[in-house]
Amino acid sequence: MMGKRLSLIVCCLVLSGCATTQRSANTDLQGMQGRIVFLEDEMSAKDLEIGSIRSELRQLKQDCVKKNDSAEIYSKRKNDETISISKINNDAFGDIVRVDDVSANQVQLALKNAGFYQGPVDGKIGTKTKEGIKAFQKANNLSADGVVGRGTWVKLKNYL
Repeated sequence: MMGKRLSLIVCCLVLSGCATTQRSANTDLQGMQGRIVFLEDEMSAKDLEIGSIRSELRQLKQDCVKKNDSAEIYSKRKNDETISISKINNDAFGDIVRVDDVSANQVQLALKNAGFYQGPVDGKIGTKTKEGIKAFQKANNLSADGVVGRGTWVKLKNYL
């Protein structure tokens, strides 16, 4: 009789241990599901925040373009190095492209030092400056388009 009772007690302990393990697994699963719901909510909030920031950036860009009549363009080169190219609209004289924030004064000074510009260094891109750019480009076997791009600036900046 004592052996049966002992067997029954051992059996009850074994079964209660399995039930505890099952309850623990259910609790862990519920905890993980709760965490997933929390993380999904966090992700949705971040998506809304990103959308709001993108909208704000678009508006700031439009305001900047209207205010300064210029736009920033980012270009990728073959080696994946990002360069900044600012396109400036000069109403009277057409467009000039500046690479790496090169000013009109720097272009005129370099052209003057290279002997391709005789006008004043006043920061105004006029007919004389454009003609000087084209002459410099032609003399340096560059595309004579009158636009100071990356290739033109690499050679022109040596005259500063």
